[in-house]
Amino acid sequence: MKGILAPLSLLAMSIVSSPVFAQDATAYPCFQCSDAEMVGVAKSYGSGTRYIYSLMDRIAGFNVQGNSVTSFPPDQFVQDQFWALSNLYIESNGSMIISIVLTIPESEAGLASPVVARSVAAKDRVVAMAGDGTVNAYDVLRSSQARNLVDQKLKENPKMAFTAAASSMGRAIKFEHLTSGNAKLSTEVKFPDGSRVVFVFNYDTKIWEYAKGTAVDSNNNSIPDVATDFAGGDVGYAEFGFSSGFGSDVTDFIHRANMMGIPVTGQRGSGKTGIACTKVGSSIRCQLVSL
Repeated sequence: MKGILAPLSLLAMSIVSSPVFAQDATAYPCFQCSDAEMVGVAKSYGSGTRYIYSLMDRIAGFNVQGNSVTSFPPDQFVQDQFWALSNLYIESNGSMIISIVLTIPESEAGLASPVVARSVAAKDRVVAMAGDGTVNAYDVLRSSQARNLVDQKLKENPKMAFTAAASSMGRAIKFEHLTSGNAKLSTEVKFPDGSRVVFVFNYDTKIWEYAKGTAVDSNNNSIPDVATDFAGGDVGYAEFGFSSGFGSDVTDFIHRANMMGIPVTGQRGSGKTGIACTKVGSSIRCQLVSL
């Protein structure tokens, strides 16, 4: 398919780099195009330096001045990032949805597992499982240091070695169809406990950033970003289920509620645990329930 519009399936992955440099290059798609058609696409964007690519085929550079167009071989960093993108396209069978598992010790992020459910009624305070000692989705939300480490680890991942500042002097290809409008460069990050988050690459800062509303714990609960999320936003009520019982997810959930001034009361039941949160007036209260 020819033209300058990319398939929507390309909106879900990362073509990135590090610190801000003036030499960032914007590349425009022209799929299965001839050389002449690439020249035509370059001219359509007006005067300037233009990079035009056909995925899994080639990328070409053009200097456009009015109706005059001269071609040139793209810089090595442009070619490296282009071919890395093409390889990711092949690996994902065209979906460009790549999941990456990151194992980051909590100690490396300066974290300790919140092991005591302090807000539960005194008669029922329990020491929950402390987790596996590695960063999870809850940690990403509560710690800027954990988020910084995710950014660092993504840039170090072998699949995305081309994003390292050392290999590109901090420059990035800005693939036009992935940076305009609502398009985002993103990757799903999975943690050893089964929780997951989505990180989006910010082209202006060259930093991978947490995408709000995407954190999910190992029990498949959406982790609240803000206090109102505990009660389902405007709904005023929400339930969270923990099929694994009173484990580290429950402890992390209660800790997050505590940090936002939301009490969690009730008694620990046997078997599956749930937490029901209700908005009462201007406050939110949560309670342990048995499922």
